[in-house]
Amino acid sequence: MHKQYFVAVYGTLKRNKPNHSLMSLAESEFIGEGKTADKYPLIVGGRLPYLFENVGVGEQIKVEIYKVDFRGLQVLDKFEGHPNFYTRKPVLCEFPNGEKAECFIYFINKKRDDFSGFKLLKNY
Repeated sequence: MHKQYFVAVYGTLKRNKPNHSLMSLAESEFIGEGKTADKYPLIVGGRLPYLFENVGVGEQIKVEIYKVDFRGLQVLDKFEGHPNFYTRKPVLCEFPNGEKAECFIYFINKKRDDFSGFKLLKNY
């Protein structure tokens, strides 16, 4: 039996978004919708969403949660440019029924403390 991982996606990998087909390539299984347990700043720059690892700033982010194996994780890591462009980190996410699960999520690999001038989103 292969180890399974939960991955929370918030951007172009979501259903009906331009890169969702990659989730099939990663042989992912859709588990459900949810949100991050903590608040994070999510902004859009150009046409890409960027999630920053500033816990407590912004909103709880609406995500889709998928299950993947190690190979699927490697497919997503390559797409996201982990660990250089985006960095994969574990965060706690919650489902609508209140259940929680630790999921990997991809944060932009940049530090920013000032979000003035940006609209902080909860959903992309």
